[in-house]
Amino acid sequence: MKQAIPPSSKKLERYVQVIWCYSSDSEHSFEKVLPTSKGQLLINLRQPQLTHWSQPGVVLRTSGPVSLQGILTQPVIIDTEQKREICGVQFTPLGLSAFMHDKASRFTDSMVNGVEVWGDPATILRQNLQSTGDVRIRFEAIQEFLLQRLIERPAEDAALEDWINALRSGGRVNTIRSSLGWSQRRLHDLFHRRIGVRPKLFARLERFSGSLAGVADHTPNSAHAADLQYSDQAHMSREFRHFSGTSPSDHVTIGQEIAHAHLETDKKFKTGESN
Repeated sequence: MKQAIPPSSKKLERYVQVIWCYSSDSEHSFEKVLPTSKGQLLINLRQPQLTHWSQPGVVLRTSGPVSLQGILTQPVIIDTEQKREICGVQFTPLGLSAFMHDKASRFTDSMVNGVEVWGDPATILRQNLQSTGDVRIRFEAIQEFLLQRLIERPAEDAALEDWINALRSGGRVNTIRSSLGWSQRRLHDLFHRRIGVRPKLFARLERFSGSLAGVADHTPNSAHAADLQYSDQAHMSREFRHFSGTSPSDHVTIGQEIAHAHLETDKKFKTGESN
């Protein structure tokens, strides 16, 4: 069961999409997490670590129970045992870097232990969440934690939002850059520090997220492709396969989590076994 709410604080609206808590007794062992243009804060309340697998039985990376995950440009496998009881934050594209001085690119295709970023308060936050089963109290604790660490950069945030909106509307990077009078170096530096990938890749990931929603709604047609700024449906399908490893027709979502997919090998492996 997943419960998710947007932040109640106006200060966080620009940076946080939702705060969520999830519990599960799922029977399958592994699932695929697909690429995303948004980072997350992950807090495992049951186990002392979080793990990404490149395939069942092959560990890709391991981090502490409080971790920051950046943009994912390729799929990862997770052991659903770590979803037994977990809370987290889905950031907006510019949100991950708003709560620290680290560059967003440090977190791209990675998980970083929250203690390395925030010190002991990260551990204390987890302990506070573990001490109560009241989801409302957990949401408030996470929100207060973020508010205490928020670093607002009004001019830079506004510029990023203009860029993100222009890219979502299908604008070409060089055209937007010329119209705004930005140098390529300045643009790449901004996205490196605040987003984690270059603008063109970010735009592709945003379109891919849109195509995932269409697949979940069973509407991956030519009109949907055009709405997402793909040249045609074939282009959308190629990009879908590039980022997910499967065709849209083969993608099977897990419940309402459209960026999570079942594995065909799910019943063949158990955590810790090698291939």
